[in-house]
Amino acid sequence: MTELTVEALYREKPYHELTFTDNFMFCKIMEKNPELCRQMLEIILEIKIDRIVFVGREETLGVTPEGKSVRLDVYVSDENGTVYDIEMQASNSPNLPKRTRYYQGMIDLNMIEKGMDYSDLKKSFIIFICMFDFFGKGESVYTFTNQCRELPGLELGDDTVKVFLNPHGDTGRLSEDMRTFLRYLKGESENGNEFIGKLEKEVELARSSEEWKVEYMTLMMEYRERYKEGKEAGIRQGIEQGIEQGIEQGIEQGIEAFVLDNVEDGVSRDKVLLKLQKRFRLSEEKAAYYYNKFSVR
Repeated sequence: MTELTVEALYREKPYHELTFTDNFMFCKIMEKNPELCRQMLEIILEIKIDRIVFVGREETLGVTPEGKSVRLDVYVSDENGTVYDIEMQASNSPNLPKRTRYYQGMIDLNMIEKGMDYSDLKKSFIIFICMFDFFGKGESVYTFTNQCRELPGLELGDDTVKVFLNPHGDTGRLSEDMRTFLRYLKGESENGNEFIGKLEKEVELARSSEEWKVEYMTLMMEYRERYKEGKEAGIRQGIEQGIEQGIEQGIEQGIEAFVLDNVEDGVSRDKVLLKLQKRFRLSEEKAAYYYNKFSVR
């Protein structure tokens, strides 16, 4: 899911500098090349897939017209109906595990909305291709399934899998294709690997696409406008809050001066309280609070 963040705006790249690990380029290349997407899934998951079809281009899933929706980067299914959501994640976010939970729910509801009974829900994979070690344990691949806490070998059998990649982790137990793919994600040159060669060729072709360049520039412009609007709204809110706080502070300073003047003039406590309630429209409790706060020096 493409996210608009302040960090992303500050890191905005010229189109000709985009690489496979940039979200826009990743989505475009995968959408254009289902066969490359299939090969990538086979490498990551170490499974055999005969063919895949795109469920949607950056598919938007939602429960109701008014409900919150989610935009998936690459959302495909294979010949068995298994669905795969692949997300390119360049920036670290503490909410990634909760995002997988939300994506899973939306994917399942999307299947049910299309007429599938919950007992017929297909197997699903949610894959985050991260450019960092989210869990900090040094692994290159973190695979999560639902297991029994008391009996770790006992699977729940709900056919849901979450996978997080980390190109900077230990690759000793991985296949050579997977090690090569992870090195490529880090920006290391990988001459001689057929799959990586195809990816690089598609990146070069994409950089020369005027249509995609215009689309990217338009997208960045929209992001900048949204950021600007959000920033201006934040400034307005800050000014309004500052004015409110200033008014409250000014009123309190006026109450303080009023209390001190009356105390110095020898006015009794009860009379000061009555004056406070009348002049500043305070409740009896609030008047007593301010009197006790300012009368003792």
